[in-house]
Amino acid sequence: MVGSERIRHLARWTLVEYGIPHDDPRFDRLSFHELHDWGWREREAFRRREQAWWEGTLTEDEARIITEAIHRHSMGGVPEYPFVVRPLNYAGYGQYSAVPIDTARKLIDRGLEVVRDAQTRHHLLLAGLERESAFNLAEDPVAERRLMAFQGQLRRNRPAADRLTIAQWGGLPPSRGERYDTAAFDLAERRIAFAYRQRKEDPAALDRAIQACRAMIARSAEFLELFQELGRPLPSHKGFQQLAIILDKRGEYASAIQQCERARDEGWDGDWDRRIQRYSKRLK
Repeated sequence: MVGSERIRHLARWTLVEYGIPHDDPRFDRLSFHELHDWGWREREAFRRREQAWWEGTLTEDEARIITEAIHRHSMGGVPEYPFVVRPLNYAGYGQYSAVPIDTARKLIDRGLEVVRDAQTRHHLLLAGLERESAFNLAEDPVAERRLMAFQGQLRRNRPAADRLTIAQWGGLPPSRGERYDTAAFDLAERRIAFAYRQRKEDPAALDRAIQACRAMIARSAEFLELFQELGRPLPSHKGFQQLAIILDKRGEYASAIQQCERARDEGWDGDWDRRIQRYSKRLK
């Protein structure tokens, strides 16, 4: 009996993955064989639609690269490749590092276009966030724009996804993508770090770093509200910190002190009092 219920449970969640509401009354009314046939029909209908999309969207080179990536990662690949049989496959294909980012974006976007249940959408959004966040501190407007869009969708989608996960598994995994909730703050820090790192090779980079610092500082109220909403302690604030360092090196000690005082008063983590003391000595 336990085994039979487990099989029904799996059949039910296979259908949920294709967009059937998890509380559909047919789940309790139909026999296991009827559920199995229903799932098979949904799977085949999805597969036919995705075959048409695949052949009309991806080039032969893109399909070859994905095939090779799948063989490397799954030891032999997926027998029915290249036609996916469930929306979640797009997340897996899009995460393979050997797949070029533009191709991965097509896969992730297609998955988000066809998926209907919140749980699968959660995995797709996480896959997209992980690919878009891997641009090594460099300025990449496309990656930043997509990362912020996915981050907002992930937060809005998470409550519904969590309800489905609890219903299916009886609990939640340790991480639900919360590390991306502060993506706007993290991106602001990346812009500063990237510009400041280039200052020796590019004479204009220091000015860009200053502008990035001031832009991040201008959003402090927004970031304060964000961390309060998330219930997290305030981290260090690279905008205040890096700008104070630059001003100190320029001999603008009074301005450096002002930045540290504001950061301290707003509650950002850091050795602000020590910096104020050091800059004050130099000012005298």
